[in-house]
Amino acid sequence: MRLNFNGKGLSETPEVVFEIDNLIELSMYNNKINNDIQEIPSSVMDLECLEKLDLRWNKNLKFTQCLDDIEKKGCVVYK
Repeated sequence: MRLNFNGKGLSETPEVVFEIDNLIELSMYNNKINNDIQEIPSSVMDLECLEKLDLRWNKNLKFTQCLDDIEKKGCVVYK
């Protein structure tokens, strides 16, 4: 499953994301209008099927250890 929250006015990751076991792609990039994701919770590590995480253009995003860790698991993270 792929979820696209691009430009939806988000400031955090929606909880529904963590209820989807077969999520392979999560896109929450800022289209320079709305999104302002600041931090990705460590629970993103529980998304075992995740292959792509797109967080581009969220200018206030904190690059936490969990982003490095999920990349080490093989997920492509666009920052």
